[in-house]
Amino acid sequence: MPKALQVKLLRFLEDHKVQRLGDTGVKAVDVRVIAATNKKGLPSVNAESLRRDLYYRLGEFEIDLPPLREREGDFLLIAEAIIARSRQRFGLPKLHLSPRTGQLLATYSWPGNVRELENKLSRAAIICENQTIEPEDLQLSAASFTELNFKDARDMFERDFVVNLLRRTDYNIAKAALQAGVSRPTLYDLLKKHNITIKTVSSAE
Repeated sequence: MPKALQVKLLRFLEDHKVQRLGDTGVKAVDVRVIAATNKKGLPSVNAESLRRDLYYRLGEFEIDLPPLREREGDFLLIAEAIIARSRQRFGLPKLHLSPRTGQLLATYSWPGNVRELENKLSRAAIICENQTIEPEDLQLSAASFTELNFKDARDMFERDFVVNLLRRTDYNIAKAALQAGVSRPTLYDLLKKHNITIKTVSSAE
């Protein structure tokens, strides 16, 4: 926010009065101001861009909201709420997480917090089979897992590799196998292993 505008906001927070454009008088207003930031270390970190007096005026009552990865157990409650909305939104009354998916969610760091969780679950609701969301439906990044064994990491890489390969080759199995340097039977085995179908990949896209 420009410094000049910060001064005006600070003045308003102190006297609760505003002057509308083109008006000569001021009007008292009774409002509650809620401000949010994803920056830490205020105001020292942003001393050049944020006025200290404005920061302390806004920060009369602070609520520290830790990232999702630090709120153990919360992600499952939030996930269930998102799934409940998706049941109505997509007409999937039996939509649910598989036990394996629930366990996997606990080991993911969720760098995008709740927005990422909502995005992944909404997408998974569209492409999952039998209204059961499996880990493969979420397309989580292996690099963002706090705990992941070698087998799970390899499986995630294989699935992402095959899905991206199909998209690059316009879902042509022969062409995809050639680009990957594997035989068509090997590629079909990978598709079966990770429960990937051309219909699933194309509809998700």
